Amino acid sequence: MSGIEITDKLNRFLTRHDPMTEECHAVYLMVELRKLLDQHAPPKAYPLLRFYCDWTVHCQKDRNIAEIEATVKAMYAAAAHDITTGKGAPNGPKEMVEFASMSDLRGAIGKFLQAEHIVTTIVDNNTRWERFVALLTEVLAHQPVVIDSDTVKGIQFSPRNRSFVMSFNRPVAGRSSYRTRR
Repeated sequence: MSGIEITDKLNRFLTRHDPMTEECHAVYLMVELRKLLDQHAPPKAYPLLRFYCDWTVHCQKDRNIAEIEATVKAMYAAAAHDITTGKGAPNGPKEMVEFASMSDLRGAIGKFLQAEHIVTTIVDNNTRWERFVALLTEVLAHQPVVIDSDTVKGIQFSPRNRSFVMSFNRPVAGRSSYRTRR
C-alpha cells in the first residue's frame, strides 16, 4: 500500500474515531504510523515514535531500545534520589511522570502527522490525547520493556492503578522497584 493510501486511511480513521474508544484504535494508529515511517522517513528519523510503534506490537520489548536509554537513566537517577532522600514529588519524579504521560511521544506524533498531512486532533486536544494514552497504556500494560543495564531491569505500565513501574536489577535502599502515578 502506498503512503498516499495510508495517509488517506489515517485521515478517515482519525476523523471517524474521534475520540478513540477502544484499544484496537490505538493499536491501529501505531501500526499505520509505523508503515508510513518505513516508507517515508529515514531510518534514524522519529526514533521515539518508532520505539512506541514497535512496543505496541511486541509482547516484550527487549531489542532496539537505544531510543529511550537516556530517558531510562534519567528516570533511574530521579527514582533513586527520591527513594534515598524521601524528598520526591507526590506523583513521582518529573522524568517518570513525563514518560508515563507520553508527553514526548505526543510531540513526535504531532510532528509526524503534520509532515504527512494527517489530521492532528489527537495531539491538539488534551482530552483526546489523554484518552489515547489511556488506551495505549492498556495495550502496553502486559508488554514490559526489558532493559539490560546495571541498574534497571525493566519498565512497565500498570493501568489498573494508573501507574508506571521501574524494576531495579539491584535494590535501592531495600526497594526492588519504584512506582509512580501518571
